[in-house]
Amino acid sequence: MNDALPSFRTLAEQVAYAAVLADLAGRDRGDEAVMIFREPTDPDAAVTADAMIRASSISDALYARLLAAADRFYASPPDTRTVAFDAFCTLVHIGRRRHPFERLIREARDRAEALPSPMVQPIGLADYAAALGYRTRAPN
Repeated sequence: MNDALPSFRTLAEQVAYAAVLADLAGRDRGDEAVMIFREPTDPDAAVTADAMIRASSISDALYARLLAAADRFYASPPDTRTVAFDAFCTLVHIGRRRHPFERLIREARDRAEALPSPMVQPIGLADYAAALGYRTRAPN
């Protein structure tokens, strides 16, 4: 945390800043509130800190907004369940799972049992479909 005071337009603004800072330090969760007040982490926190300085006091609504900004800042990131990379090591997001190989295997189960799994060999969907006996269209 930066210990230097911000620049103030007037002496009254500087006095208000010090008063708000002292008030925050004495409150429940004061350490978190002081940190967000001194170095706002997002636009809403900056607007809230500015409103506190302009009012020279802390209303319950402004304090709640400041604590909400602290909650956003200190919240743990969401759990990542899966990370997938394509053949070029590009991170991909699979929104709608289509399972194309699984659908082919289900439709041609007897022929698919005679072939190695497409997941253990480098084979494309069109080539695997051809190996199962499906005719594929030539790309345009």
